[in-house]
Amino acid sequence: MEKNSTYEHLIKTIDDHREDLVDLRLQLGNTPSPHAQEKKLGDAVLEWLTRHGIKGDLQFITEQSVNAVATIPGTANGKSLIWNAHMDTGPELGPDANDDEKKLETAWVEREMLLGKGMINDKAQLCAFMIAMRAIKDAGVKLKGDLTLTAVAFETGNPSIGQFQGVNYPGEGFGTKWVVDRGVVADYALVGETSGFGIVQAECGAAWIKVRVKGREVYTPRLERGSSIQENPNVFAKAAYVIQALEEWLPHDTDAWFCLRMQCVHIRFNGPFHTRCIQTIVTSNDLEQQGGIGDVTAKRSDVVQRRR
Repeated sequence: MEKNSTYEHLIKTIDDHREDLVDLRLQLGNTPSPHAQEKKLGDAVLEWLTRHGIKGDLQFITEQSVNAVATIPGTANGKSLIWNAHMDTGPELGPDANDDEKKLETAWVEREMLLGKGMINDKAQLCAFMIAMRAIKDAGVKLKGDLTLTAVAFETGNPSIGQFQGVNYPGEGFGTKWVVDRGVVADYALVGETSGFGIVQAECGAAWIKVRVKGREVYTPRLERGSSIQENPNVFAKAAYVIQALEEWLPHDTDAWFCLRMQCVHIRFNGPFHTRCIQTIVTSNDLEQQGGIGDVTAKRSDVVQRRR
């Protein structure tokens, strides 16, 4: 296969500036950007790109939540390409976060490894795109179609369900949808994500499903469970059967090219609270009993593509 001199030059340029990539990753990795608070990082992204002759703008979702969009214009009517990576790293740490949890939100170097939660998801990929754009710009490569970088907000985050409502609960991928809905589109897109250092043709999608299970409160000495779960009035017992049914429904063929993944992430019980009810509130495996009607929220990853 004949070598492409332009391609070889670009790769050499990137390799020769390896430390620039490390420095940029450390800079952005140590810029806090929990979801709904990406503006500081968006400003840093555009400042770096502007310094290297690449123009862009912030796209405001709220005063503190933004997408950063920058483009190297094409010179002809060629195919356009979007490079997409997200800036948000998940929810903001709580006030009781320990030192290890706080460190994980930063970025640091150990030997030949770059470490940090935000580094892997997703600032390292964002930085790789930025360095590549600079190399194209500095080399004077004339692209036929537009090359656009979309550094987006709100890739992480839960959807608006129940009492969790508003812009802080938009669902995963909200920032990218915001970009597309406002006209930032291309013929092709390359999404930088945590795909195990492989190239895949699809990322997983997510569907959040709320299942409502009805029960009724019964004075314990008069409780009769009945001969089946349908006759049992206890909403906890009924919800347990629902969860078990969902677990059994899930396909277990983990070698499939496409497979389903599902988990129950939140259980909440509503209704009038009485002193004889037990109230327990736990995060992650969230369980709050107040009798009455129970909501089971299941998150189902619709498609997971595996590399062969």
